[in-house]
Amino acid sequence: MTEFIMNWLFGVLFAVAVSVTGAAVDLTSPAVFNAIFYITANVEVWHAGARNVTSAKYHWLHHGIDEGLQACGSFHSAQYIRRYSDVEKAHGLHGYRQAIEHYLTTGQHEHRVGYLEGGYGGRWTVSDAHHKLFVSASARMGAAIDSLVWNNHEFINSIDHGRELQMAVWPAFWFRAVNYIGEKPCPGGMNTENTYRHPFSKKVTLECPGISQSCLHFRSTFTIAGVFPHYTMLQMVAPAGYLTGDFTVWRSYDYSSGHLVAYHTKMPVVLSSPDKHFAMGVFASPKQDTDEDMYYGRFVLSKDKITADTNKWNVVFRKHTLPAGTTHVFNYDTYICVGTLNDVTACLKKLTQAHHADLVG
Repeated sequence: MTEFIMNWLFGVLFAVAVSVTGAAVDLTSPAVFNAIFYITANVEVWHAGARNVTSAKYHWLHHGIDEGLQACGSFHSAQYIRRYSDVEKAHGLHGYRQAIEHYLTTGQHEHRVGYLEGGYGGRWTVSDAHHKLFVSASARMGAAIDSLVWNNHEFINSIDHGRELQMAVWPAFWFRAVNYIGEKPCPGGMNTENTYRHPFSKKVTLECPGISQSCLHFRSTFTIAGVFPHYTMLQMVAPAGYLTGDFTVWRSYDYSSGHLVAYHTKMPVVLSSPDKHFAMGVFASPKQDTDEDMYYGRFVLSKDKITADTNKWNVVFRKHTLPAGTTHVFNYDTYICVGTLNDVTACLKKLTQAHHADLVG
């Protein structure tokens, strides 16, 4: 154990001392590295034994950087090289370490972007006009949003399949689950065959009408058709967000007073870090297609080996039993505000003002 720690410390000291300008470069800066993302996005890191922040950093500094792995949702050295010809010319297609140093010392200040338009390696990333909010989805997670980065801070805990920013329906219309992280078969009790072949889809836009703060418009579309699992109430989660252990403070936005209050299922939910530097707020109009009142859920999931508690919110719409063999399409619009707690409060104020008729009618 002592040898491992000393080697890791030496690796960190050696890595941060490397620089193209003479100044120290922190190769584990949140602008290029997030332990949760690194472990969950790269199965080889999991197989190598990385199970916590310390071992993830060690693997990144000694292996991942030079292998061109991606370690955060907003930046990837391989994509950065391919996006900028001057970086490729200076360091070559495989100069990953130098590309990271260039981004940290120069690229960020020049407002360069560290991803490729159109996707790369089974991952698709988009950012807002100011390149402060980055959202990405992966084929491995079934195109669920498994990374949301704002101001170099990761919001999503994607430690296993199911913990992302995504839509869902209950009772579940299963596709066969392939695996959890580590590419191991699902445990007993999971579905072994596909039971649903009709599309669920989403459209995510990184702007909301009339909102200057960072905001996502998340439209969920559920096609309910064919043979259903037995149920008395169909619950459509549109969507759910699984946030990291940083978001421990729960509040609701009271649109009648314009203030944050104690959490309530009928008011827009707000999660924030204790220092208020990072927050997420969620609003959906209650006047959408639902047979029971729409509500905002909150959950704290148990701790795992990598992160603290996962803090989950969801927006739920409910429909009564539908006739088997019929087809129904349901669309739901939800707005997700991201930023500091003050940013999020201001964003929710504008959203609720724009939907005032839906809230008082």
